[in-house]
Amino acid sequence: MSTAANKDLVRKSVEALNAGDVEQFIDCFAPNYVHHDPSSPDITDRETLRAFVEAQGSVFPDRCFTIEDLVSEGDKVTKRWSCTGTHKGEMAGIPPTNNQVTVHATSIYRIENGKFVEGWFLLDNLGVMQQIGAIPAAQEQVT
Repeated sequence: MSTAANKDLVRKSVEALNAGDVEQFIDCFAPNYVHHDPSSPDITDRETLRAFVEAQGSVFPDRCFTIEDLVSEGDKVTKRWSCTGTHKGEMAGIPPTNNQVTVHATSIYRIENGKFVEGWFLLDNLGVMQQIGAIPAAQEQVT
């Protein structure tokens, strides 16, 4: 596939998430998809990815993803992105705070035959935890 087609797949996946269409989102992934993210080691295939996406949707039901940059070369696309949402559901044992949250992240996808077959993720999870008040923000910490 061309680098343009690979970028289109990334855009399609983000549009599906923003529309709340989990099935269309999951359809972007190959059955043998491999997920690399130290913050979500339980994602081992499409079904565990589906469960994760659905759970995150209940935590941040108004989430909205924005692609900041897309860079494609060969069979890989790098996406720098952000996501905003309101903390409306329990997350990691933390009850809803109704705080507005913005997470910044970078993802790299390897694509074969029009599907994601591998993905690597780096998210600002510390920033999310600070925004929901689970840990103090840097300026609040005692030195």
